[in-house]
Amino acid sequence: MGPFDRFNDRAKRVLALAQDEAIRMNHSYIGVEHLLLGLIREGEGVAAHALDRLGVDLLRTRNAVRAATPPGEATPRDITLTPRMKKVVELAIDEAKRLGHSHVGTEHLLLGLAREGESVATSVLGSFGVALEKVRQEVIATIGRQRGYDERVPPEAPAGFYQDAEGRKRDWYCDDVLSGKLTVKVLYDDERVLGFEHPYPAYRIHGVVVPRAHVASLLAPEAVNGDLLTSMLKGVQAVARALGLEDKGFQLQANAAAPGVTPHMHWHVVGPGLPPPKRE
Repeated sequence: MGPFDRFNDRAKRVLALAQDEAIRMNHSYIGVEHLLLGLIREGEGVAAHALDRLGVDLLRTRNAVRAATPPGEATPRDITLTPRMKKVVELAIDEAKRLGHSHVGTEHLLLGLAREGESVATSVLGSFGVALEKVRQEVIATIGRQRGYDERVPPEAPAGFYQDAEGRKRDWYCDDVLSGKLTVKVLYDDERVLGFEHPYPAYRIHGVVVPRAHVASLLAPEAVNGDLLTSMLKGVQAVARALGLEDKGFQLQANAAAPGVTPHMHWHVVGPGLPPPKRE
């Protein structure tokens, strides 16, 4: 299977538009800057909507790209991907895997572009005052809005999900999610924490942020690590945006100091005043 076989129709169209942008500029290569223009021109995918919300428009971006990479002198015969562009494609595929998506879409291409972080495209975004972390947050938030969290009735957890065979509280956050045994919808991840959609939520809108390394409770000594708390708060922000809560507000619920009952520090992000969903 080739690298583009998993691309959906929108992602393939973006690549075609990126090639068109390269030809317009008489470039013999497709770079990440052409990809950015293609993502904007596509107009209907997650990436286009995210970039629009960030105030990134086609005309200004095209002018900035042309200022950074002047047009060539003749129409090229052959056009190839730059090494940096190939890296973005690899990162886009990895982003799709991280998010549990079966196909690569425009959202993953934009996430890959932001994650690569050193291209002409990211320099152009920076010149507009658009931080790469903000790009990632907006993409995840756009994905969340399109899922329609408010409309769904979530599945009920299977027997034994929360308790072990002896009826004790089970540490599924650490045991199942972090080990990869349980697949969840990832909404934020870095080297310290993981933010995800609760697989069997108690609320219609329900996310979780958990440290990757075991922290027994909020009162454990390692819980006050500054870097960890910064990542936890970034995770909360990203999860709230991904769940469409940036305009609604949300509640943050954190476990405190009962290691025998809640044996892993984790924070819940839930919609304001939303009761547990009723199941038929």
